[in-house]
Amino acid sequence: MPSSPLSKTLIITLCCLNPYSAGAQDLSSEIFDCLIEPKMSVLVGAPIQGIIDTLEVERSDFVEAGQVLATLRSEVEVAAMEHARVRATMESDIQAREADLELAEVNMRRIDELIEKQLVSAQQRDEAFAQQQVARMALRQARDNKRLYEHEYVRAREIVEQRIVRSPISGVVVEVRAYPGEFVFENPIVAVAKIDPLRGEAILPARYFGSMNEQMIASIEPEIQSATPLSGVVSSVDRLIDAASGTFSVYLELPNSDNATPAGQRCTVTFSEANLFSTETTSIR
Repeated sequence: MPSSPLSKTLIITLCCLNPYSAGAQDLSSEIFDCLIEPKMSVLVGAPIQGIIDTLEVERSDFVEAGQVLATLRSEVEVAAMEHARVRATMESDIQAREADLELAEVNMRRIDELIEKQLVSAQQRDEAFAQQQVARMALRQARDNKRLYEHEYVRAREIVEQRIVRSPISGVVVEVRAYPGEFVFENPIVAVAKIDPLRGEAILPARYFGSMNEQMIASIEPEIQSATPLSGVVSSVDRLIDAASGTFSVYLELPNSDNATPAGQRCTVTFSEANLFSTETTSIR
């Protein structure tokens, strides 16, 4: 039988279900345990060893990224930086070399005028030319030295900056581990936790593996809050199942711009039915 000139299109909708799943349609009715944690926690220390001079924060203080947390004693380093700054801003050497070059060029012009009148020898002209070249090289060396001094000042300034401990993230100080007068090398000084957004971790049975995907909406009820449940989004899903427990983790992102939700508490979570299925449409001609 001859085939039709018109192509036939078959639309197949595939529902991405895990063969081990009990059915993604049951997921929305399930309530899972979860834990609300900081988005990240950072132990902040100094990049170099030294003695703590000042501590600018206390436990539970809110800090911004780049805010000073502590400083190390830096009298010697500050003095060296000031010395480098003065050398980097000096212009007297360059000005002296410019004056020498100007004088050498004036002398060279005079010699050229006299040699045209045959009043001076070629040797005198060669000497004047050499003096001009020496003055020009001396000016170049003075300018090179100034650039070198400027780089030395930048280096000295960075050494002083290393003795200022700043917060790498915005968050809250959860622990102070060292105080003024203490010597620090590899030990952290302050612990900072990022609590906006928060991170939730839910543990799901292996039968739901494959039913979860990123950007799914989740409703979270914190343990110590009785108000409206929080709304979160699935940020990542474990790619492996823990063989010992037969479970996998789902990670959620919870906005917390008002810092009203404390981290470190247990919670329960349910997932929105609208996001339980992912479909793929395939066209076969």
